[in-house]
Amino acid sequence: MRGKCLLAILWGACLLSLASYVWNQETAERKIRVSVENASIPPNPALESPVIATLPKGTILNSYEAEGDWFRVVLPPGKDGIVMIGWIARSDVQVLKEKIKKPTDFWKVEEGGFEGNGLHITLSAGWASFPSGDIDKGAKGRYNIGADAIAARGVDLLAGLPVRF
Repeated sequence: MRGKCLLAILWGACLLSLASYVWNQETAERKIRVSVENASIPPNPALESPVIATLPKGTILNSYEAEGDWFRVVLPPGKDGIVMIGWIARSDVQVLKEKIKKPTDFWKVEEGGFEGNGLHITLSAGWASFPSGDIDKGAKGRYNIGADAIAARGVDLLAGLPVRF
C-alpha cells in the first residue's frame, strides 16, 4: 500500500510538471491571408510533399504553429464538411496579425522590485523545530544550527530513528 501511495504521488508530480511545462511554452496566434493565386497546401512542411489542397488568393486563415518557412493552418471545411490540417509556405501569405505569448520567467530579478518583508518561517515536525530568519542565504545557516542541535541529542537525521549505543 505504501508503495502504491508513493507511486501515485510521483505520478501526480510528473503530471503537474508536464502541465506546467506545456502551460509555460511560447505560443503564437497569427491571422494570415493567402497572397498568391492557387497556394499549395501540403500535409507536411516540405516542398516535396504532395499537395492536399489549393487555396485562392485572399483566403484568410489562422495559424497557431510555425516551423521554419512554413505556417501550420486549419483549412476551411470542404464541400463534404471535412476539415484538413496542412502547411502553407511563408512566401505565399501575408501576416495580418500576430500575437506571441512569451513564457514567463519566474526567476527573473527586476530592478527596484520587491525584496521581501522580513518574513520568518518555522519548520516543525513533532518535537523538532527549526527556526529561520529572513528567507535568504542566512536561513540555511540557521537550519544547520537546528539540525546540529537535534543530532547532538542522538537522532540520526538520515534514518529518522534515535541512535542507540
